[in-house]
Amino acid sequence: MIEVEVTRYELISFMNATTAMMQGIRVELRGLRLTALQNRLVLDQLTAMQGGVCAVVGSTCCTYIPDNDADGHIIEQALKNITEASRRLGERETSAEQSFFEKIKSLFTSVEHYFVLGMILLLIVGIILCMLPCLMMMVRQAI
Repeated sequence: MIEVEVTRYELISFMNATTAMMQGIRVELRGLRLTALQNRLVLDQLTAMQGGVCAVVGSTCCTYIPDNDADGHIIEQALKNITEASRRLGERETSAEQSFFEKIKSLFTSVEHYFVLGMILLLIVGIILCMLPCLMMMVRQAI
């Protein structure tokens, strides 16, 4: 059981680290995209006399930079999924710990009941054993 708990903890830690990493990459990617677009704008202006960057570079000219980190796109959705899965695992961990402690508490509660019942029975047996010789002596004297 302890191995499952350790694995769950490591999985949650991994998910949290992955989420933090992806958020950092997302910010960096936005900066890189903006820089590339700005550089492209300047290069187009500098090479306008020759027909622009694509005329100079030829068929390998790239004019599209995917925007996968925008709201609602692949990276954003993946971050939401990882965050939600991590939250669900955390909730399960909390509820599992609570149910474990509740089980232990109920076990001690029932142990306390059995202990009290045992003490009462022991007291009754002790009283009977102490009173039995007295009762037998009273019966002998009466006879």
